[in-house]
Amino acid sequence: MAGSTVSSGWRLVARITAFTWIAWALVLTIAIGGLEPFVLIFAGVPIVAWALTLWRPSKVTYTIFGVLGLLVIALNLPFLAEDLAHPESAFGFNTSSAPLLASLLMVAVGIAAWRPLSDRSASRMWMTAAILFVIGLAVSLVAALGLEDDAAAAGDILIAAESAEWTQASLTASSGTVGILVENRDPVRHTFTIEQLDIDVELPAGTDRRVEFTAAAGTYAFHCSVPGHESMTGTIVVGG
Repeated sequence: MAGSTVSSGWRLVARITAFTWIAWALVLTIAIGGLEPFVLIFAGVPIVAWALTLWRPSKVTYTIFGVLGLLVIALNLPFLAEDLAHPESAFGFNTSSAPLLASLLMVAVGIAAWRPLSDRSASRMWMTAAILFVIGLAVSLVAALGLEDDAAAAGDILIAAESAEWTQASLTASSGTVGILVENRDPVRHTFTIEQLDIDVELPAGTDRRVEFTAAAGTYAFHCSVPGHESMTGTIVVGG
Protein backbone atom coordinates (compact mmCIF):
# COMPACT_ATOMS: atom_id res chain seq x y z
CA MET A 1 0.00 0.00 0.00
CA ALA A 2 1.53 3.33 -1.03
CA GLY A 3 0.61 6.17 1.31
CA SER A 4 -3.09 6.84 1.35
CA THR A 5 -3.77 5.28 -2.08
CA VAL A 6 -4.25 1.71 -3.20
CA SER A 7 -1.40 -0.28 -4.70
CA SER A 8 -0.67 -0.53 -8.42
CA GLY A 9 -2.48 -3.87 -8.63
CA TRP A 10 -5.69 -2.43 -7.23
CA ARG A 11 -5.36 0.66 -9.40
CA LEU A 12 -5.34 -1.76 -12.34
CA VAL A 13 -8.56 -3.33 -11.03
CA ALA A 14 -10.15 0.12 -10.89
CA ARG A 15 -9.04 0.76 -14.47
CA ILE A 16 -10.51 -2.57 -15.61
CA THR A 17 -13.87 -1.71 -14.08
CA ALA A 18 -13.90 1.67 -15.82
CA PHE A 19 -13.22 0.09 -19.20
CA THR A 20 -15.87 -2.56 -18.48
CA TRP A 21 -18.44 0.21 -17.96
CA ILE A 22 -17.33 1.89 -21.19
CA ALA A 23 -17.71 -1.38 -23.12
CA TRP A 24 -21.11 -2.03 -21.50
CA ALA A 25 -22.35 1.44 -22.47
CA LEU A 26 -21.14 1.04 -26.06
CA VAL A 27 -22.76 -2.39 -26.48
CA LEU A 28 -26.10 -1.22 -25.08
CA THR A 29 -26.06 2.00 -27.08
CA ILE A 30 -25.45 0.10 -30.32
CA ALA A 31 -28.11 -2.50 -29.47
CA ILE A 32 -30.71 0.07 -28.45
CA GLY A 33 -29.87 2.43 -31.29
CA GLY A 34 -29.20 5.45 -29.09
CA LEU A 35 -27.81 6.55 -25.75
CA GLU A 36 -30.47 6.08 -23.09
CA PRO A 37 -30.40 8.09 -19.82
CA PHE A 38 -30.05 4.98 -17.64
CA VAL A 39 -26.97 3.88 -19.61
CA LEU A 40 -25.43 7.34 -19.26
CA ILE A 41 -26.05 7.36 -15.51
CA PHE A 42 -24.97 3.83 -14.63
CA ALA A 43 -21.85 3.94 -16.80
CA GLY A 44 -21.03 7.63 -16.48
CA VAL A 45 -21.03 7.85 -12.68
CA PRO A 46 -18.48 5.02 -12.10
CA ILE A 47 -16.27 6.37 -14.89
CA VAL A 48 -16.30 9.86 -13.34
CA ALA A 49 -15.56 8.30 -9.93
CA TRP A 50 -12.60 6.46 -11.44
CA ALA A 51 -11.34 9.70 -13.01
CA LEU A 52 -11.60 11.27 -9.56
CA THR A 53 -9.28 8.59 -8.14
CA LEU A 54 -6.73 9.51 -10.82
CA TRP A 55 -7.02 13.21 -10.07
CA ARG A 56 -6.98 12.85 -6.28
CA PRO A 57 -5.77 9.37 -5.32
CA SER A 58 -6.75 9.02 -1.68
CA LYS A 59 -8.67 6.82 0.70
CA VAL A 60 -11.64 9.13 0.29
CA THR A 61 -11.84 8.92 -3.51
CA TYR A 62 -11.27 5.16 -3.58
CA THR A 63 -13.88 4.72 -0.85
CA ILE A 64 -16.35 6.72 -2.95
CA PHE A 65 -15.49 4.43 -5.85
CA GLY A 66 -16.28 1.37 -3.74
CA VAL A 67 -19.49 2.78 -2.27
CA LEU A 68 -20.75 3.57 -5.79
CA GLY A 69 -20.23 -0.10 -6.66
CA LEU A 70 -22.51 -1.07 -3.77
CA LEU A 71 -25.04 1.54 -4.83
CA VAL A 72 -25.14 0.23 -8.42
CA ILE A 73 -25.77 -3.31 -7.14
CA ALA A 74 -28.52 -2.13 -4.77
CA LEU A 75 -30.31 -0.06 -7.42
CA ASN A 76 -30.15 -2.82 -10.04
CA LEU A 77 -30.82 -5.83 -7.82
CA PRO A 78 -34.39 -6.52 -9.08
CA PHE A 79 -33.24 -6.33 -12.71
CA LEU A 80 -30.05 -8.33 -12.09
CA ALA A 81 -31.92 -11.13 -10.31
CA GLU A 82 -34.43 -11.48 -13.15
CA ASP A 83 -31.85 -11.39 -15.96
CA LEU A 84 -29.34 -13.72 -14.30
CA ALA A 85 -32.10 -16.27 -13.70
CA HIS A 86 -32.66 -16.52 -17.46
CA PRO A 87 -29.37 -17.28 -19.28
CA GLU A 88 -31.34 -18.33 -22.38
CA SER A 89 -31.87 -14.61 -23.06
CA ALA A 90 -28.15 -14.23 -23.67
CA PHE A 91 -27.99 -10.49 -24.34
CA GLY A 92 -29.85 -9.52 -21.18
CA PHE A 93 -27.96 -12.10 -19.14
CA ASN A 94 -24.52 -10.86 -20.17
CA THR A 95 -25.34 -7.16 -20.04
CA SER A 96 -26.36 -7.80 -16.44
CA SER A 97 -23.47 -10.06 -15.44
CA ALA A 98 -20.83 -7.61 -16.69
CA PRO A 99 -21.95 -4.62 -14.58
CA LEU A 100 -22.53 -6.88 -11.57
CA LEU A 101 -18.95 -8.17 -11.75
CA ALA A 102 -17.63 -4.66 -12.39
CA SER A 103 -19.54 -3.35 -9.36
CA LEU A 104 -18.15 -6.13 -7.16
CA LEU A 105 -14.65 -5.18 -8.29
CA MET A 106 -15.41 -1.55 -7.41
CA VAL A 107 -16.39 -2.64 -3.91
CA ALA A 108 -13.15 -4.62 -3.61
CA VAL A 109 -11.12 -1.56 -4.62
CA GLY A 110 -12.90 0.48 -1.94
CA ILE A 111 -11.99 -2.15 0.65
CA ALA A 112 -8.38 -2.18 -0.58
CA ALA A 113 -8.13 1.52 0.24
CA TRP A 114 -8.44 0.63 3.92
CA ARG A 115 -6.91 -2.84 4.19
CA PRO A 116 -3.42 -3.99 3.11
CA LEU A 117 -4.51 -6.25 0.27
CA SER A 118 -1.70 -7.49 -1.96
CA ASP A 119 -1.28 -7.05 -5.69
CA ARG A 120 -1.58 -10.82 -6.00
CA SER A 121 -5.06 -10.68 -4.48
CA ALA A 122 -5.91 -7.91 -6.96
CA SER A 123 -4.81 -10.10 -9.88
CA ARG A 124 -6.81 -13.02 -8.57
CA MET A 125 -9.85 -10.82 -8.14
CA TRP A 126 -10.03 -9.44 -11.67
CA MET A 127 -9.02 -12.77 -13.24
CA THR A 128 -11.78 -14.55 -11.30
CA ALA A 129 -14.28 -11.95 -12.51
CA ALA A 130 -13.12 -12.42 -16.10
CA ILE A 131 -13.38 -16.20 -15.86
CA LEU A 132 -16.88 -15.99 -14.37
CA PHE A 133 -17.96 -13.69 -17.20
CA VAL A 134 -16.59 -16.06 -19.86
CA ILE A 135 -18.28 -19.05 -18.22
CA GLY A 136 -21.57 -17.16 -18.04
CA LEU A 137 -21.21 -16.09 -21.66
CA ALA A 138 -20.66 -19.70 -22.77
CA VAL A 139 -23.59 -21.00 -20.71
CA SER A 140 -25.93 -18.32 -22.02
CA LEU A 141 -24.95 -18.89 -25.66
CA VAL A 142 -25.54 -22.64 -25.33
CA ALA A 143 -28.90 -22.00 -23.65
CA ALA A 144 -29.91 -19.52 -26.37
CA LEU A 145 -28.95 -21.90 -29.16
CA GLY A 146 -31.16 -24.58 -27.61
CA LEU A 147 -34.32 -22.50 -27.93
CA GLU A 148 -36.97 -23.32 -30.52
CA ASP A 149 -39.92 -21.21 -31.66
CA ASP A 150 -43.51 -22.32 -31.13
CA ALA A 151 -45.61 -22.65 -34.27
CA ALA A 152 -48.85 -20.77 -34.78
CA ALA A 153 -52.12 -22.69 -35.05
CA ALA A 154 -54.99 -21.84 -37.36
CA GLY A 155 -56.99 -18.91 -36.03
CA ASP A 156 -54.33 -17.71 -33.61
CA ILE A 157 -54.11 -14.02 -32.74
CA LEU A 158 -50.68 -12.58 -33.52
CA ILE A 159 -48.94 -10.04 -31.30
CA ALA A 160 -45.31 -9.02 -30.87
CA ALA A 161 -43.06 -7.34 -28.33
CA GLU A 162 -40.81 -4.86 -30.09
CA SER A 163 -38.70 -2.04 -28.62
CA ALA A 164 -40.21 -2.85 -25.21
CA GLU A 165 -43.74 -2.21 -26.50
CA TRP A 166 -46.60 -4.41 -27.68
CA THR A 167 -47.35 -4.04 -31.37
CA GLN A 168 -51.04 -4.24 -30.44
CA ALA A 169 -52.40 -2.92 -27.17
CA SER A 170 -55.96 -4.14 -27.85
CA LEU A 171 -56.92 -7.68 -28.91
CA THR A 172 -60.29 -9.31 -29.54
CA ALA A 173 -61.26 -12.98 -29.49
CA SER A 174 -64.29 -15.22 -29.36
CA SER A 175 -65.14 -16.85 -26.04
CA GLY A 176 -63.97 -20.38 -25.46
CA THR A 177 -60.49 -21.51 -26.44
CA VAL A 178 -58.22 -18.61 -27.35
CA GLY A 179 -54.86 -19.05 -29.07
CA ILE A 180 -52.25 -16.27 -29.20
CA LEU A 181 -48.82 -16.40 -30.82
CA VAL A 182 -46.52 -13.90 -29.13
CA GLU A 183 -43.31 -12.90 -30.92
CA ASN A 184 -40.45 -11.41 -28.95
CA ARG A 185 -38.49 -9.31 -31.44
CA ASP A 186 -36.30 -7.74 -28.76
CA PRO A 187 -32.82 -8.88 -27.64
CA VAL A 188 -34.11 -9.03 -24.05
CA ARG A 189 -36.67 -11.23 -22.34
CA HIS A 190 -40.33 -10.39 -21.79
CA THR A 191 -43.36 -12.18 -20.41
CA PHE A 192 -46.95 -12.40 -21.57
CA THR A 193 -48.94 -12.25 -18.35
CA ILE A 194 -52.69 -12.29 -17.72
CA GLU A 195 -53.11 -12.31 -13.97
CA GLN A 196 -56.90 -12.78 -14.13
CA LEU A 197 -56.36 -16.12 -15.87
CA ASP A 198 -53.18 -17.10 -13.99
CA ILE A 199 -51.13 -16.99 -17.21
CA ASP A 200 -47.44 -16.04 -17.07
CA VAL A 201 -45.53 -17.15 -20.17
CA GLU A 202 -41.81 -16.53 -20.46
CA LEU A 203 -40.70 -14.95 -23.75
CA PRO A 204 -36.96 -15.49 -24.20
CA ALA A 205 -35.18 -12.97 -26.42
CA GLY A 206 -35.87 -13.43 -30.13
CA THR A 207 -38.35 -16.29 -29.74
CA ASP A 208 -42.03 -17.00 -30.49
CA ARG A 209 -44.28 -18.50 -27.83
CA ARG A 210 -47.83 -19.78 -28.24
CA VAL A 211 -50.39 -19.19 -25.49
CA GLU A 212 -53.66 -21.11 -25.35
CA PHE A 213 -56.36 -20.69 -22.74
CA THR A 214 -60.10 -20.88 -22.18
CA ALA A 215 -61.87 -17.71 -21.12
CA ALA A 216 -65.44 -16.57 -20.60
CA ALA A 217 -66.69 -13.35 -22.18
CA GLY A 218 -65.06 -10.30 -20.63
CA THR A 219 -62.08 -7.96 -20.75
CA TYR A 220 -58.70 -9.18 -19.58
CA ALA A 221 -55.55 -7.16 -19.03
CA PHE A 222 -52.18 -8.45 -20.19
CA HIS A 223 -48.71 -7.09 -19.48
CA CYS A 224 -45.01 -7.88 -19.28
CA SER A 225 -43.95 -8.67 -15.72
CA VAL A 226 -40.24 -7.98 -16.22
CA PRO A 227 -39.08 -5.15 -13.90
CA GLY A 228 -38.74 -1.93 -15.86
CA HIS A 229 -41.27 -2.98 -18.50
CA GLU A 230 -44.32 -1.66 -16.67
CA SER A 231 -45.46 0.34 -19.72
CA MET A 232 -46.03 -2.89 -21.70
CA THR A 233 -49.74 -3.27 -21.06
CA GLY A 234 -52.81 -4.10 -23.12
CA THR A 235 -56.24 -5.68 -23.04
CA ILE A 236 -57.92 -8.61 -24.74
CA VAL A 237 -61.69 -8.48 -25.13
CA VAL A 238 -63.26 -11.93 -25.27
CA GLY A 239 -66.71 -11.84 -26.87
CA GLY A 240 -69.79 -13.94 -26.22
